[in-house]
Amino acid sequence: CLNCYGALNTECTICDSMFPFDNLNSCANTCSDFLYLYNQSCIATCDPPFTAGTYRTFDSCDFPCAKDEFLYWDGSCAATCDSPLIAIDEGGYKYCEFPCNTGEYAYWDGSCELSCDYPLTTVPVAGENIC
Repeated sequence: CLNCYGALNTECTICDSMFPFDNLNSCANTCSDFLYLYNQSCIATCDPPFTAGTYRTFDSCDFPCAKDEFLYWDGSCAATCDSPLIAIDEGGYKYCEFPCNTGEYAYWDGSCELSCDYPLTTVPVAGENIC
């Protein structure tokens, strides 16, 4: 429930936008035995990077980061995804990808190199290196 007159999901006056009001003072879970995904799709499995969880009293499949955060390749979350990293939005879920192969250095101009030579310095980000 978004607004309740009691502690139960059957004591609602207004439902959260993800659950329809069923006119019986209850917020309905439209997914029956499936997991509930935040974009209002019902799915049978909860595959990585999503994790099984609970939303209100219903089973859910949760994105590991807050709505305004990016998920990095190492599983961490951050508010920004700055260049040369690649920001991706897939259905409202934000991902930040490293543009180079493992072991390479990402340069601010978008190139990838095997080393970061002086006078440039290395900045580690989520286990990868930016030069």
